[in-house]
Amino acid sequence: MNFKALFCIILFSTQFTLIFSQSFTERELEIIYNGDENTPLRILQTTDKVDSLILRMQSEEIDADSITGNKSLQLFIKRLQATLYDSGGVGIAAPQVGVLKNIFLFTRVNDPEQSVQIAINPKIVDHPFETVCFERDGCLSIPEISGNSRRFPWIDVEYFDEAGNLKKERLEGYSRTGDFTAVIFQHEYDHLNGILFTDRLCPPLITPEDLHRRVSLDFNRSRNDIVKWIQDHHNFTPTEEQLDEWEESGVLEFRIIEGEKRYFRNAAPNIFRVDAEARELINSPVESAESGAKRTLDIHLDEISETKISGKYHLPEVTTHLKYTITVPESEIDDGELVKAWLPYPRKDVDRQTNVTFISASQSDYILSGDKTDHSSIYMQQVAKKGEPVTFSVEFSFTSRGEWYDLTQFTPKPYNKVSDLYKKYTSEKLPHIIFSESIRSLTDSITRNDKTVLESLQSIYSYITSNFPWASALEYSTIPDIPEYVLENKKGDCGQVALLLINMLRYKGIPARWQSGWMTHPGEVNLHDWAEVYFEGVGWIPVDVSFGRGEPLKNETGRSFFMSGIDSYRLYINNDFSGKFNPVKEFPRSETLDFQRGEVETTKENLYFDRWNYKMEVISQVKIENK
Repeated sequence: MNFKALFCIILFSTQFTLIFSQSFTERELEIIYNGDENTPLRILQTTDKVDSLILRMQSEEIDADSITGNKSLQLFIKRLQATLYDSGGVGIAAPQVGVLKNIFLFTRVNDPEQSVQIAINPKIVDHPFETVCFERDGCLSIPEISGNSRRFPWIDVEYFDEAGNLKKERLEGYSRTGDFTAVIFQHEYDHLNGILFTDRLCPPLITPEDLHRRVSLDFNRSRNDIVKWIQDHHNFTPTEEQLDEWEESGVLEFRIIEGEKRYFRNAAPNIFRVDAEARELINSPVESAESGAKRTLDIHLDEISETKISGKYHLPEVTTHLKYTITVPESEIDDGELVKAWLPYPRKDVDRQTNVTFISASQSDYILSGDKTDHSSIYMQQVAKKGEPVTFSVEFSFTSRGEWYDLTQFTPKPYNKVSDLYKKYTSEKLPHIIFSESIRSLTDSITRNDKTVLESLQSIYSYITSNFPWASALEYSTIPDIPEYVLENKKGDCGQVALLLINMLRYKGIPARWQSGWMTHPGEVNLHDWAEVYFEGVGWIPVDVSFGRGEPLKNETGRSFFMSGIDSYRLYINNDFSGKFNPVKEFPRSETLDFQRGEVETTKENLYFDRWNYKMEVISQVKIENK
């Protein structure tokens, strides 16, 4: 053996490898070389857990001095072009195909002659302060979803082309009917930073005028109103300094509306729910989500009994007869106008909810959605008569069974990560389940020592219940991203903290889903949201973050009951958030996420919550003792 020759071969091989891969990892080279220049690459999808996390990663720059001499880069560019042409898109970024490098293609809508442009190591060097709402933004990595996104109307950019030439120019355009080259560039540029268009959505589904009206209704208190409420309910007068401090900390929420400072309608009671120092100023008890139902639950949880399945326990069943009524005042509708209403109705596809029985409805003609939709409803319509309100009502009964899972007695099996269930419930869902930087970093920090999925559930549940006190919530339709709102404001109501829990669990690769309806505890009937988490070999387990707060229940099991249990005073209506209706609703929803109060519209417009009233009545309630 000629060792000198061998050394030269090794040296040459090493140098070749360094040159060959100077810009790409081994995994990226595998992606690039798994086809020729005409072979499209696989586009990553947010519906896949692994893909979604890659799409959220930061890309790296390419060595600008070796653009033309890098054969791998040139092949990659051609395959990106083939992928773009095959998909029919107007832009594509390297992270979308699993290559974390600062490269993307964008279509010059303003210059058909140039068509598609390659941008290497792009930068946005200047832009205006104000943004516009670009209509129907979409992404090849987010299938079958579009939305209006916040974008700059023009940008000054720098980038290298495929020949290594540095380009500097201003891109303009934000109109679907004209030039929107600037928007395409911003969209693809975001991909390089792990940002998706869903992170930049305009307020969902409603017009700016409608949003303004909704926010104005939600923020309808003056500073004098806040002071008077505190005087009336807690018998002291806060100082201006105290009010200013509460404002600065975010405890006292306000908005500037038409040049005037307006406070959230429930801002005053929220001060004492959220701020521990404020609570020390009063002697009266502070309302929480648990307050009304706690007495019932203390007794109820004493009646827990074992089932035939080890680690699974039942509580006594409760049969409830309810009547629900929606009334539209005559002042809100015109004579002869057709009024359409969707009222909540119990689901029949929930194991814990049985014997669902229709009793009566105000209209003889109605449509039950059944379980074809995630929102279970009964639809009715009525022609308005002059001088008379329009009323819709439904009576039904159902039996609810509480359950508790002793997680110490279960060892979940490894997840089937190719199943439809796993993919669906570990993926992002617009606009409130997004694996943002804040969600990723917080979840990673609080679960870093966890070795099992059960430990991760416990860590996330405990963190949320310990750090985000219950507070009355803004209307959900006015919040672009609810989990981010909870993190920023350090508080949340039942649905808000449930969404935060679901978001964090999904990011960890633990399937989780939204559940909502009513809590029907005696004397405390109200709207309520919770969650479910899925463990392989165990099934769906209920999780109620709101009831896991504050002073523990007297029953020993109650100390952690709601981390893996639910009581028997629940009405299940929704199996997911932002679902569809049957029949389809024509106008934007009053509640863009949940469905508990119902929806009302005419042939001309949606009727928001301030234009009608609802009433929840418990006709009877019977507890069925465990046998």
